[in-house]
Amino acid sequence: MSLEKSSFSDKQTDRLLLAVLIAFTLFVRLYFLQMINVGPDEIDYWFSAKRLIGPGAYPDLMHRTIRWAIILPTAFFQLLLGMHPLVYYVVPVFNSLVQTVLLFLLGKHLFGRGVSFYAVLLFTAWPYMWRTGSQIRPAVFSLTYVLAALCLLFFYLEHAQDDSRRSRLCFVGSVLALFLAYESKITNLYFLPGILIVLLLRHRRMGPAIRYGLYLLGLYVIEHVAYFVAVGDPLGRLGIIAKNHLASSYADKLPKSFWGLFERYTIYLEFPWHLLLIAFVAASIYLLAKKKPWIRELTVLHASFFFFLTFMVKSIKPIVPVEAFLDRYFIACLPTMSLVIVYALHELLPLSIVGELNRRGVLISLTAGLSVVMLLITALPMPKSIERFYTPLQRIHDHPIAKTFEFQHLIASAIEENIPILSVDTRKPLDTANRVFFDDPKKGRWARPIGKLEIEGHVVYYLDGIGNVPFAFDVQEGSTNVLWCDRFNFDMTMLKLREIPNLGDIYE
Repeated sequence: MSLEKSSFSDKQTDRLLLAVLIAFTLFVRLYFLQMINVGPDEIDYWFSAKRLIGPGAYPDLMHRTIRWAIILPTAFFQLLLGMHPLVYYVVPVFNSLVQTVLLFLLGKHLFGRGVSFYAVLLFTAWPYMWRTGSQIRPAVFSLTYVLAALCLLFFYLEHAQDDSRRSRLCFVGSVLALFLAYESKITNLYFLPGILIVLLLRHRRMGPAIRYGLYLLGLYVIEHVAYFVAVGDPLGRLGIIAKNHLASSYADKLPKSFWGLFERYTIYLEFPWHLLLIAFVAASIYLLAKKKPWIRELTVLHASFFFFLTFMVKSIKPIVPVEAFLDRYFIACLPTMSLVIVYALHELLPLSIVGELNRRGVLISLTAGLSVVMLLITALPMPKSIERFYTPLQRIHDHPIAKTFEFQHLIASAIEENIPILSVDTRKPLDTANRVFFDDPKKGRWARPIGKLEIEGHVVYYLDGIGNVPFAFDVQEGSTNVLWCDRFNFDMTMLKLREIPNLGDIYE
């Protein structure tokens, strides 16, 4: 067989590789889908979108309910597909598919399709992405917007000398995408100094960097004026964030010293993150030493983000970081970190398969290999440490999609039979049941006020007007049927009062 017949054209290869990667991403996201988190972040975004496009008062303005780059896309999917709780999962899964396409295009542009292909596999399969790809949280939107901003930025840098309409559109598009990233999570602005430095290094003049910053500032001014007119806060969006987010004490438990800023990388990260960060730093140093193209620019971007993530504080005496230290706050760097790691491996271990991805046999082998891996994942038992991330095939009835239908049925039964719906010692799971599963304007059901009562040192939260509460608790033997909402992981179970773990000791 001739080489021409055994090979695909570049466009054919790209389409086939993207099809394989999209199928792989869809499989990973759906199989490793996690139950809706009780948040409250996720619930606030979902409920705000419902109120934005439907009847009912919009929630009070706070740092979560003004993240329009999250709420508006969520509202779009609700308009398109409805407000059924399953639509909740469509939003992060769709974002994951877009991220796969963007990372493949970015990687192919910088380092070739082979590096790009394996970087997407690493990024998609990274276990901490399983949760990110399951929830409506800033992280999943940040990844999409940051990837879009960087794709357009590097496309612009490649063609900046042409001064063509396409390069100018890429420049403006990158600014818009970074603004959306800022709208989803303000810490995404940590990329901005790096972007400005990259523009300065590539052009060796201040003009493009100043223009980029001024465009972004212009968008911020428009937003600021809109908030001032609508809300009256002279600080605009930042004023709302400062009142609700920066005023909280979530970061106060972090180490309060200069060296404590670095300790966070060892104390608050799990071991797989340590391995990935070490591999990334080593790969960056190795590629910088070899003066590989685009590595300098990526290093500047990563250094900018991690510098501000590490050293931004809201207090000097004592030192208190602006943000709590969670992996989801820097997961926006994961796609480009994956590119750097895979590129270094390609340079160190130049496997022929990386450079031969346009060969028909290689593509067929890769697709077959990925299929086998997927089947093995579903068939073989996993360690307990891994099982916490997903639902094994042996317990497929506990998969979030199956549980969603079960919860809908339980809610309907509780309403029909007038059974109390409650949670114990924490309001969050009941709030999730109330605003995601109970609230359904099409069926004439609205989120209800939540009542609270104390029983023998326990706090019971209940949906007002459903069931004979609080009189139901007068039954001393605890035989009252209730629909109990549990937090870890979110679950709803029909049982008797005495069977609730938190309340069992009362009825002994």
